[in-house]
Amino acid sequence: MMRRVKRKLEIDPIDIFAGERVRKIRLLKGMTQGELAKRIGVAFQQIQKYESAANRISMSRLYLICKASGTTIPKFFTGIFYSRRGRTMKIMESAEAVELTELFFKMSHGKRQRFYEAGHPLVKEGYRKGWANITGKHKGNPKSHPVDVYVGKRIWQFRIITNMSRRQLSEKADVPQQQIQKYEEAINRVSVSRLYLICEALEMSLPEFFGDLYRKRKKRRIMRMIESEEGMKLVRLFFKMPPSNRKHFIKLGKEFVEG
Repeated sequence: MMRRVKRKLEIDPIDIFAGERVRKIRLLKGMTQGELAKRIGVAFQQIQKYESAANRISMSRLYLICKASGTTIPKFFTGIFYSRRGRTMKIMESAEAVELTELFFKMSHGKRQRFYEAGHPLVKEGYRKGWANITGKHKGNPKSHPVDVYVGKRIWQFRIITNMSRRQLSEKADVPQQQIQKYEEAINRVSVSRLYLICEALEMSLPEFFGDLYRKRKKRRIMRMIESEEGMKLVRLFFKMPPSNRKHFIKLGKEFVEG
């Protein structure tokens, strides 16, 4: 009778990088594996597995490791991020996005609603195909770690800003569609290597992804806008418009503010 041999799964290079980085920052702080394990509430064997890349590190666990080591997630990822300035950040920092955000914060709730309704005729039918069909409200698991909720919400927000459906993100990142949904709702925790693939698909770096995690009071204004349901609806509508129609929409918004 032939003995079944377990096939060893190939370890992702990003998980190897993460494990080596954990070991490096731990040693720089003069901590043993046991000391770091105690600080984040796990067995020291788990730290061993993280450092050897035998186990993947979830983002909430990485946050605790960084906190215990006196560093941040963006600093942790220095040297391993998307090499070019990606589409997501370009969209968020574009002049039209800045203008839309400024108008949003100058409007009352009633004017925002009328502004949103006035924009519908500016969305051409052809531009609707394949665009993300998402409700304005994010669903997060209240029982999950706050960092896992944060990560899920950021994936959802950036997916909408870049106007990708879950299916499209799934195909680009080579991550199952159901898994994307579970990540967004913080039902499943996202590992470092999986988030790297998602960020590549969104054309942004890992440090950019965590840009607001450590500066709650200084969030980008566009991120503050899409925290609200009406802001998210407006952004989604705006980026469904052909570029030529966005200028008309901005002009219309200025009339709403001044009127």
